[in-house]
Amino acid sequence: MFTKKHLMKFLSSPVDRMRIKLSSGRCLTYVRLMKGVDKRAAITHNWSRFVERAKLKEGEICVFSLRHCKGVPVFTVHKI
Repeated sequence: MFTKKHLMKFLSSPVDRMRIKLSSGRCLTYVRLMKGVDKRAAITHNWSRFVERAKLKEGEICVFSLRHCKGVPVFTVHKI
């Protein structure tokens, strides 16, 4: 699976201050990415702040893309 191949290597220890933003470039926030107890990726610290600033609503569909920018992983959220 893509997640295991590309994302899990970042989860051996928590990633503090990971950049997350909307695809428009707005709402840049720094969050913490870590492996949850169920061994899935979990975004913590400032996630609720990002949701508020991005005006995400319950039930909205979003796609998360991960890319490297100068060796640092960056999440982009695409509202569908």
